[in-house]
Amino acid sequence: MVLELLILIHILLGISQSAITLRMNNISLLHISSPNASIYLSINSVFKSFMSAIASITAGITLDLILWGTNYIHPSSDITNT
Repeated sequence: MVLELLILIHILLGISQSAITLRMNNISLLHISSPNASIYLSINSVFKSFMSAIASITAGITLDLILWGTNYIHPSSDITNT
């Protein structure tokens, strides 16, 4: 059950990421001049990739902080000694 849910979430995230990328590229192409289009789109792609990495790290840290006071067993902990 968990594996199927993870697969579904992964598919939905891929679809939403492609929609966001398409939308941002279309908006970028509307506001730039033709000679500088490739440079502007490459900078836009680097910025999106950097923000995606920061968002993933921030989400992980936030989840750890939320679950810090609960009885959550962290994956890096040794479960044989519990």
